[in-house]
Amino acid sequence: MLQRIFAAALMLILWAGTASAQCEEPRQVVAILDGLYLDQETGLTKAERDARGVALLDHALARHPHDTFLLRRRMSMEGSNLFLEGGNRDAQLAWAEAMRNKHPGVPAYDFLYATALLGKNTPEALGMFDALRADRTIGPQAHLALVNALSFGKF
Repeated sequence: MLQRIFAAALMLILWAGTASAQCEEPRQVVAILDGLYLDQETGLTKAERDARGVALLDHALARHPHDTFLLRRRMSMEGSNLFLEGGNRDAQLAWAEAMRNKHPGVPAYDFLYATALLGKNTPEALGMFDALRADRTIGPQAHLALVNALSFGKF
């Protein structure tokens, strides 16, 4: 009995470590995202800073096209700006849909689209997250997004 409990605890620890490791940005992506905030020149208008941030993210996405952390940050800038989250949900959804159509069958873009659907068509988003949980590359993030979405109660 004690051996089973120990084995179950060990498996849980190993699973949690693997899931959390896959939910963290790679070092190169962290440096890019940090650059969005560290690269603030004085004298730039808000619109110029936002345009510069979009250009930086677009350049980074050219090198890391399926990175969900970059994709989510870039999507958040649609209808918004560099430093405020939220933005225009319709613009974000349209951008995510366009990216998904441009990259069919790539789970990162399905995840991005499901993220944009939250609050607009939450049941469809939850179904997409649930289906993506089986994917090896995006599964841990989809599982986390599903848990976060369900933690708010009724929608």
